[in-house]
Amino acid sequence: MAFLKHATISCLILICFVLAGCQSGDKVATTSPSPSPSSRYARVSKPEVKTAPPIPKLQAGEEVAVIETDRGKIKIQLFSDIAPKHVEHFKQLINEGFYNGIAFHRAVPNLMVQGGDPNTKTNDRETWGLGDEKLAKVNAEFSDRPFVKGTLGAARGFDPNGASTQFFICAGPYPSWAGQYTNFGQVIAGMNIVQAMTMAPTDNQERLKNKIVMKKVYLEKYSGK
Repeated sequence: MAFLKHATISCLILICFVLAGCQSGDKVATTSPSPSPSSRYARVSKPEVKTAPPIPKLQAGEEVAVIETDRGKIKIQLFSDIAPKHVEHFKQLINEGFYNGIAFHRAVPNLMVQGGDPNTKTNDRETWGLGDEKLAKVNAEFSDRPFVKGTLGAARGFDPNGASTQFFICAGPYPSWAGQYTNFGQVIAGMNIVQAMTMAPTDNQERLKNKIVMKKVYLEKYSGK
């Protein structure tokens, strides 16, 4: 396209930049801990925040997303009940094979790991997280469903409606992200892999020193087990 007295301060800093600006070419976001919104987004009104029902029970036959890495598989329930446009967009990208070969490029220990930027198919680390302006955007579908361990969220820049292909997976709870980012899924298997990825070595801008490639991303029917 992000914690204790010093940890509290870190929270305030991270909320400004750990996910913001990871899309849409907002280059400042990968180099500055607290960027100011650019003028083109200064007057964007905050989207409505929906009241979310409890997470629906996953039914046998329902489609789940599977991310294969060299560390194992991550399986994700998708929340079409609160974020239908994001789920539809994500499924479309998966069916097109878009994510195959793209990497997780950013991590914050015990908090989140982020991926989905096509720039990660190259070794130009400076471009990782900047996204591609030409790719389709999805309007915000904010809700009060909490961001917890395993939440799948849509990464975006300063524009609330700027989510595109990048996403993040939480390794722990972060309540204040509800209503700020679109929550559109939940890990149902492979959470140990997510946790380990958040602890992988990074540079001083939270870019992974060794990107973690999504070898294959696909949809499969949930077996009910």
